Amino acid sequence: MLDDLLILAASHTEPDLVYIWQQATLETKLVLFALAIMSVFAWSVMTSKTLQMRRARKLNRIFLEEYRSQNKMLDIFDRDVRVEGCPLFNIYREACSVVKVRMQPVQPPDNPTGAAPAPLMTPTPAAVPVSAPVDAATPQPSPMASMAAVSPETAQPLPFEPALVAPIAPVLPAAAPPVTLWQVSLKTIEHIKRNMERSVAEESLKLESGLIMLAIAVSGSPFLGLLGTVWGVMSAFSYVAVAQSADLATMAPGVAGALIATVGGLLVAIPSMFSYNWLVHNLRVFTVEMDNFAQDLISKIETEFSINE
Repeated sequence: MLDDLLILAASHTEPDLVYIWQQATLETKLVLFALAIMSVFAWSVMTSKTLQMRRARKLNRIFLEEYRSQNKMLDIFDRDVRVEGCPLFNIYREACSVVKVRMQPVQPPDNPTGAAPAPLMTPTPAAVPVSAPVDAATPQPSPMASMAAVSPETAQPLPFEPALVAPIAPVLPAAAPPVTLWQVSLKTIEHIKRNMERSVAEESLKLESGLIMLAIAVSGSPFLGLLGTVWGVMSAFSYVAVAQSADLATMAPGVAGALIATVGGLLVAIPSMFSYNWLVHNLRVFTVEMDNFAQDLISKIETEFSINE
């Protein structure tokens, strides 16, 4: 029997995988073809999700640096910036759009401290000389009579009486224009919280999309490979029964062709398992970062805008 195995091993010079593929049954080849399709989908998902999460992490870092350098919450939103593929920016834009629509202008009170207003200083008019009472029966000289006509040769200053000038009211500085305060109500704050929770969930779903394919590959490909192996072994034993020869040279090719299905299933499941665990970990990190950013944004809205009932 050992001589037969040595002769069989020396009879084929092609690689082992090619020989095993030739010895595999039709059912095993169908299972391997299904595993190959699953592997293509799994590797495409692994590549795309890895690139997506790396890009999202980079954009989140850049956006946070820009966001923390602004003085006001709406500075970035007012510049009409667009950052596609950044989860934190999408949450920020959703919150700012609600604030822009819901905030209301409120005039500040004239005397917010409650102190009594200072009295206005009214200028006291200059003292006007009071003349003695004049008898109505006594004829009074005309005001023009006091102005004596003079000749150019003897020019003398004309006598005049000082005119009584009314006091001029002081010019007060113009009042400063009223400052407008923008306020949001408590109902608006609750509405913003719900919107940001929805935005966080939507961004998590975007990052999670496609991971189901990896989960299927991790859990399904070993069983699919096992199915191909069992089916191949069953076919090999059937061939042995038909040939009525139970030697190893008759059984070995069929069993080897059946076991390749299990190998194919493991080759699909092992990379998918490692990639799935890594992507799920990063997804959890992203979700925590988005939750923390949403809480920080709500605190900044409450601090920057006055809250009314």
